[in-house]
Amino acid sequence: MGAIRRRPPTPCVRTYEATSSLKSGGYSARDQGKWLASYQRQPVGSWKASCSIWNSDLPAAATLALGVEELALLQIERDWSEAVMKKDAAALDKIMAADFVGNDSGIIRNKKQAIRSLTSVSFKIESAALSDMKAIVFGDTAVVHGLWATKSTTGGEHTSGRYRWTDTFAKLDARWQCVTGYSAKVD
Repeated sequence: MGAIRRRPPTPCVRTYEATSSLKSGGYSARDQGKWLASYQRQPVGSWKASCSIWNSDLPAAATLALGVEELALLQIERDWSEAVMKKDAAALDKIMAADFVGNDSGIIRNKKQAIRSLTSVSFKIESAALSDMKAIVFGDTAVVHGLWATKSTTGGEHTSGRYRWTDTFAKLDARWQCVTGYSAKVD
C-alpha cells in the first residue's frame, strides 16, 4: 500500500468592511480590506481553519497626508513656541482655553498661572526649537505631541534641555484651543 497524500489547505479569500467606536460614543474608525483563510479537511471529513490573515486596503496612518485640521494644529504649536520666545501674553491667552490646566514636570498651573510663568522676567529663553510633532484629530478634539528643545533659565537656574510634551485641544467658539498640556524633561 502506498503513502497517503494529504491535500494542501484550500484558501478562501473574502473582503470585509468594519466600523468600531468607543462605548462612550464620539470617535469611530472604519476599515475595509481582504482576509484569507486556509481550511484543511480533517480525517473525520469536517473542515477546520488552519490559518487566517487580515490586510487593510486603507493606507497606514503614518502615510496619510496631513489634513487641514492637523496642519492648523501644528501651526498653533509653532505660534505657541514663538509667543513664549516673545513673551506675548495676548497670543498665549488666545491659544489656551479659559479653563486650561497644564502639568509642567509635575507643576500644575491654570491658564493665568501658566501665562504669568511663561512671560515672567525671571524666565529667560535664549533659543527653542520644535520637532517630532504629530497631530491626531478626533472630531472636535485633538491631541498634538512633540519635542521642544530649549536653552533657558528660570530665576537664574539652568532649565535648558529637551522636553516631551502633549497638548489636548478642543474646538471651542469655532477655533482650536488648548484645554490641557503636559510636558516632561527628557534630558
